[in-house]
Amino acid sequence: HYKRARNFRGSSSETVPAMDSSLSCCESIIQHYSVPVHARVCSLDNERRVPYFDLPGNAVPNLSPICAVWHKKLSGASASGDDANRSGSHHADIARDLLSAYGETLHLCQRPRCDTKVKTAATAQKQDLGVGTIVEVVQQYELLVAHFACHNVAPSDDADKVEGEDKRTQVGADNCSADSEPSFDSEEIARQILEDIMQWTTKLPNDKENLWKIQNNLLPCLLRLLRHAIALLRERDLNESKPALVIATVAAVAFVGDGTMDCGSINLGNLLRWALPEEAGGESSSLLSLASALDQCNPCPLSVIRHKEEYRISRLTLTNDFLTRSAIDWTSKSSCFEAGWSDSDTGIAARTAMDLMMEVLSILEPKSRGNLSLFSMLQNICRHVGVKKIASAARAHFFGRLVGKSVEIQPRQNGGFMPMIKRINDDSSGEDPNNREKPHIETPMRIPSAVVLLSAALSCPGSDDDDEMDTAYLDALPVGLSLLDDAQSLHQGLGASMLVSVCESACSQVEKGSLDFVSRYGQLIASVLEEEIRISGRDDPTILGTVCLASSKFVKLLVSSRCSVQGLSATSLARKFVIEMFNAITTQIHTCQNGNNERISAVLAAGVNPILAQLATCREAASVEVARKGLSVLLPVIGWSGMDIDTRSAQAVALSSLVSLLVGAYPIMPRKGKQIMIEIILLLDRCTKDTAFLNDQDASGRSGSYTNDMRSATETIAEIARFSAAVCLAVCEDSAASILGHVESTQQRDELLDDIRFVADYLKA
Repeated sequence: HYKRARNFRGSSSETVPAMDSSLSCCESIIQHYSVPVHARVCSLDNERRVPYFDLPGNAVPNLSPICAVWHKKLSGASASGDDANRSGSHHADIARDLLSAYGETLHLCQRPRCDTKVKTAATAQKQDLGVGTIVEVVQQYELLVAHFACHNVAPSDDADKVEGEDKRTQVGADNCSADSEPSFDSEEIARQILEDIMQWTTKLPNDKENLWKIQNNLLPCLLRLLRHAIALLRERDLNESKPALVIATVAAVAFVGDGTMDCGSINLGNLLRWALPEEAGGESSSLLSLASALDQCNPCPLSVIRHKEEYRISRLTLTNDFLTRSAIDWTSKSSCFEAGWSDSDTGIAARTAMDLMMEVLSILEPKSRGNLSLFSMLQNICRHVGVKKIASAARAHFFGRLVGKSVEIQPRQNGGFMPMIKRINDDSSGEDPNNREKPHIETPMRIPSAVVLLSAALSCPGSDDDDEMDTAYLDALPVGLSLLDDAQSLHQGLGASMLVSVCESACSQVEKGSLDFVSRYGQLIASVLEEEIRISGRDDPTILGTVCLASSKFVKLLVSSRCSVQGLSATSLARKFVIEMFNAITTQIHTCQNGNNERISAVLAAGVNPILAQLATCREAASVEVARKGLSVLLPVIGWSGMDIDTRSAQAVALSSLVSLLVGAYPIMPRKGKQIMIEIILLLDRCTKDTAFLNDQDASGRSGSYTNDMRSATETIAEIARFSAAVCLAVCEDSAASILGHVESTQQRDELLDDIRFVADYLKA
């Protein structure tokens, strides 16, 4: 090994520059492990070894013989200069030289054959390198870099100590300025490593052993190399280091996902929780809860309870388990984007990526706390780097412009409802560019990186620069619209979540920014959402609910900003959205009640209820045009029979929507007063009988936790129905009162009727 290393670039008696020595070292390692005998050993080695940096103690192991020889040679060559006594800085210089040699050696070694345009001694045999050989080469290279980058410098008696900084991760950068390292292009190195990471995540092997090596050895080592490169930037000017820090963050996010699991998976509910922290109550399980639906209702039954102590209807408590449950099950597999390149069983890549993000944050914010959540870390990074730069990088990464050959972007005119974004291929290849997939379809790793980064950036507090957030919106919207244009339903859900983040953030920036994206993208957003509501009826409830939520948030933004879309007012657009949602519910009802009630609850809670509540605040009775359609949809749902939780959830949101519809279309509602009041009274009667049945079950000892849940849900529905009846009486007056008079003459329900009349009088007052 030593003889081969000496003779690779000439006699050992010659003076070899440090950079040339690093290139020779990398090429020698590649040649050594590509020798047939070593390559066969690597291919047959099926032992699963955890990387040393994921083991307890994080101790750097000894080098292999060939790497040990090169370690000695590089140390000697670098120590021949004037800085030989500065052990820490000269070891850091060696680490920089080794990382600078990555692009001409290991980077080319991992390229597909068609991409090989520079043929060196190291790449001459690259076509014969298998996965096992490449994994071994990268591991040995990373270990060699670690021995220099993580060199422990023994501090002298008068050495200055950096408070709260670990000497092992300080990478010996003391007394080392940017002028002494002109060849270390951290941004280019980060791009090369990210490009290799994307290649390995694009086409994963079917062989389980090779897959395990890629997930738990190769990709973590590449992330670790990226961390070494980032750590060497500590003494550089922060502005010069930001591009490399952004690329490192992009790479890391693909492996940490939304931070809830040890993998790169992202859940729709968690992304929406970032965008809607108040509505989610800190937990995705409470997102779109029945309590929030009631709170949006106009008039709100909870406000009546708060402001009227004499209110004799039993109090609706927000701690009620039934009210705090979400109308949508966000834990379903269909709402989770799985990252196949990250092993969720071991979590090695996720932990390595999290270490990389902590390294980035420690450079940007030296006094940062180490127990931050992923969302807080990303927000801090956005705050230091700039929301505009993060959003721009996320968009460039999503569309394939961040790394590799610069590509142009052209719109394709035959998309479903928006121009599909395609990469223009080289004309010499003879491939039709229209037949190529979008960059994020070819490389799925782009999706979690862009979506998570943009979600965190848009949720970051506004900057003093009024145009910064508006620029971020213009970067986020093409990503969201492109995802909505995909055939995969989960991609459509992720695209809708991006629109939710944009609209919710823009609502808080109405007085600060120009909201230029509304005038530029407003018509496109409206048409996309309208079409998505129409075609998402058969999708999972989480997807359909997210699309409806995006529609309601877009209406809220238009109302708060007083903007119109191509002459179409916010109320007109809201009515169009509601009609499409009512049509989606009608399709579900006519198909079959069983199995579709969660979809109906999702549409009502996420879209219909908040939009009708918004229309109810308009002075011109803006819901009149949708009243007939609304009653034809809501009343059958209210009339459902059954005591299961999903049925009760749909009834609760339907009652809440009915209240807003009554107020928003009050001029014509007296004509429908009898029909509405009959349906509500029948529901109250069924609730009374269901409660008696459940009490009998409890008395006979046949009740369980599920029975108790049904009893709580039934009692809650009865309270909401009483309030709805009071609103109906206040709006419809005589037509509704005639039904109450008939009930009073035929049944002994004096207390119920008195409560309804009492609340109706309070509402009219």
